[in-house]
Amino acid sequence: MNQPNCDRHSERDRAKTPDWSTLIGQLADGFTRVFRAEIQLLEKRLSHSASETIGNAVTNAAAILILAATTIAGLICLLGGYILLLNRWLPAWQAWGIGGLTIIVIGAIIFVILNTRLRRRS
Repeated sequence: MNQPNCDRHSERDRAKTPDWSTLIGQLADGFTRVFRAEIQLLEKRLSHSASETIGNAVTNAAAILILAATTIAGLICLLGGYILLLNRWLPAWQAWGIGGLTIIVIGAIIFVILNTRLRRRS
């Protein structure tokens, strides 16, 4: 009688205890689920970071364009005022010529300053 009970007990233990191939399969499945979750998390982080970077770049570009447009408009107004001031004492053609030369000289000075800075960096 003891013999059948021992056989039944060992059969029951075998049914409850999975074999190595099942355990390795479950382990691989667990690793796969964790790996997929990590990849999804990384994708969400990257997409969020990319959208923030693009948004910041667009905002910075718009700010630079607005600054450039207002600066150009301001310089045109200053040049016009400068020419009108010179026109009080000089004929119009001379006032416009002096205004143009002034802008050329300012541009050359800015070019030299920027060019020397670029040479120092490299």
